[in-house]
Amino acid sequence: MNSTEEVTDEGLGYLAKGMKGLNSLLSINLDFPFCGKIRDLQKFNNALNGIKSLQSLRLNFQFCSQFRDAKNFGEGLKSLTSLDLNFNKSSNLSDRGVSNIGKGLQNLSSLEKLNMNFSFCRDIEEEGVNDLGKGLQNLSSLKSLGVNFAFCLIRSIGEDFQCPVSLEALRLSFFCGKIKDKSLSYIEKSLKNLVSLRSLMLGLNSCNNLTDEGLSHLGKGLKNLVSLQSLTLNFSSCYYLTDKGLSHLWEGVKSLISLQSLDLDFEGCRGLTDNGLSHVGKGLRSLVSLQSLKLNFRRCEKIADEEFEHFSESLKSLMSLQSVHIEFPDKSELTDKGLKNLGNSLQKLVSLQSIHFYFPSEEFTGPGLRAFGNCLQKLALLQSIFLFVGKNGNFTEKDFVSFSESLQKLSSLQSITFEFDAYCYGGLITVVFGDNIQKIPGGGIMFVRSLKSS
Repeated sequence: MNSTEEVTDEGLGYLAKGMKGLNSLLSINLDFPFCGKIRDLQKFNNALNGIKSLQSLRLNFQFCSQFRDAKNFGEGLKSLTSLDLNFNKSSNLSDRGVSNIGKGLQNLSSLEKLNMNFSFCRDIEEEGVNDLGKGLQNLSSLKSLGVNFAFCLIRSIGEDFQCPVSLEALRLSFFCGKIKDKSLSYIEKSLKNLVSLRSLMLGLNSCNNLTDEGLSHLGKGLKNLVSLQSLTLNFSSCYYLTDKGLSHLWEGVKSLISLQSLDLDFEGCRGLTDNGLSHVGKGLRSLVSLQSLKLNFRRCEKIADEEFEHFSESLKSLMSLQSVHIEFPDKSELTDKGLKNLGNSLQKLVSLQSIHFYFPSEEFTGPGLRAFGNCLQKLALLQSIFLFVGKNGNFTEKDFVSFSESLQKLSSLQSITFEFDAYCYGGLITVVFGDNIQKIPGGGIMFVRSLKSS
């Protein structure tokens, strides 16, 4: 709906009453962003609960600054199978409102899909989260759950926040600096029961009170997820995590033999060193079903180059890998030898379709780039290559053309992209090269660009 700023609680009630006569109504999708006069949903819910046929409900109340409560939510909606609630930046929503939503969830026994966004609702605390968790426990048909508490001031999720065992997909985002290890012990307890879970996303970025103990809890929780196919964990800017914690985490990850997609973000985890990278490499060898791998170690300045060769070796075992995306520390000093070792490992991965590497090193040279290209010649399914090599003045246009020519037999190749900070071609400043630098097989373009515009 457009121009809804003047809508009030009374108006919402009238709208729901008008829908009650629609006896065959299956789906409702309503947007009320920036409605500063909506305070609670009691009148709306009282009318809405009479629509017995309703199966799907989506309500968007983001930026509703006066919104506080959701009394009587969910009563009478026993046929509901899908629910999406967006309270992003509804800054007055507090524990009372979240508790009432939790109570309402207990009535929705047919619910299969649930998404709730409470990001930037800074008055939500442990009591509200616990009551919400109590409501979740009764949803025995729930298959997919997403809850976003990013930028809330939650100190703990509490032991009552337990997910229903029927879940197949779970997405939890906190992004809260106050969350501590104890909360991950409750997540551990919940995960141990989710034996049907196929997809897990856990966002703990900037939770800088977490320590290795928290990763130990999470690793233990992961061990039982024998059906898990996709895992995304974000620990960026969790400053107190060390190699010990990463080792505990990988004890859980390496047992996920059905895993097909792995995305781990450790950007800014300043306590990680070469030993941590070693744990990752050793753990990867057991994930033989992996098809997509994404690792981010940017701003982990204690990770040096010595361990990279062993890490590259571990990639050889991932014979099902189709996509690899790795970002290394910004002060990386990887050399031509490291680049060639990486290429030697990648050439074994005959299913590989996409390569994306962030290696901001000034040590790479033209011969190293050409050697890397030669290693990729056996990857017949390769479609895209992306390389970021930093402030590097060691390349010439001939190097890029030679790299392209070395891949002439790759008929599936669609694009090659190189990124630099500012300088390449022997120190000349580059802006953006046109799309005619070098045509590559498959009709794609080799495109070289700079991050700076002058």
